[in-house]
Amino acid sequence: NLKADERTADIPVIMLSAKSQEYEQSEGLKRGAVKYVCKPFTPSVLGDVVAEVLGEQ
Repeated sequence: NLKADERTADIPVIMLSAKSQEYEQSEGLKRGAVKYVCKPFTPSVLGDVVAEVLGEQ
């Protein structure tokens, strides 16, 4: 678990998934993801999410 290990706890996790139900997204965020992106997505959407997450650090 990345969040449980102090060496990796500060690494932001972006979940990419085909599962798009609200409860599935909520579970991913509860488990430590900072963003949850559902497929299909465009490269520009992924780039925007990465830029947003990196800008928050």
